[in-house]
Amino acid sequence: WKMEGAFAEYEYRFYSWGIQTDEPESASWSKMDKSVETIRVDAIDGYNKFEIVSIDSFGNRSESDSRIIYVDTQPPDKPSVTELDFYEVTENEFILKYGWDIEEQYSNEIDPTKIKFKYKFNDQDWIDLESDNEVELKTRQGMNRFKIYAYDNVGNTSEVNTIEKIVDSIPPPIPVITGSLGVAPQYLNSDLWENCQT
Repeated sequence: WKMEGAFAEYEYRFYSWGIQTDEPESASWSKMDKSVETIRVDAIDGYNKFEIVSIDSFGNRSESDSRIIYVDTQPPDKPSVTELDFYEVTENEFILKYGWDIEEQYSNEIDPTKIKFKYKFNDQDWIDLESDNEVELKTRQGMNRFKIYAYDNVGNTSEVNTIEKIVDSIPPPIPVITGSLGVAPQYLNSDLWENCQT
């Protein structure tokens, strides 16, 4: 901060309160030399308020100036994803649909709408989700990997949730029968040969 004009000293106070609690109605003031222009304080998760006044040699106090800073170091939970659908669009081409319930999983957040998601599917880059609660993906034959994480508006990120699904709709090769095309009757099963004669 900066100060102009004649004064004798500062008084300041710094206090914090949690996300789910109200701001304290009062907090004690501390004196500070007028030469000080910066101060370091230890903030906690939640709301942190710094307030300062100047005092002249007659004890007159100025109006206070204050700043409230919200601190959030807690990452969102890893998204809990459910496979909603899996269907064929054309021959051997399939769509995979995943979804998750934001309101239920992130109900402990002050504003669940501030939780966003990025996903990566197979060899794609990370993509911001346009929809907040589901995504449809075109699969490929073989292993498909879907990765997703949550992040909040202050930059905290969750762990990555990885889901694997194998898609295999291509039938195996046709068996090829090998061996001679015929066999003498004496090498046939005797019961089978007798039945063929009648």
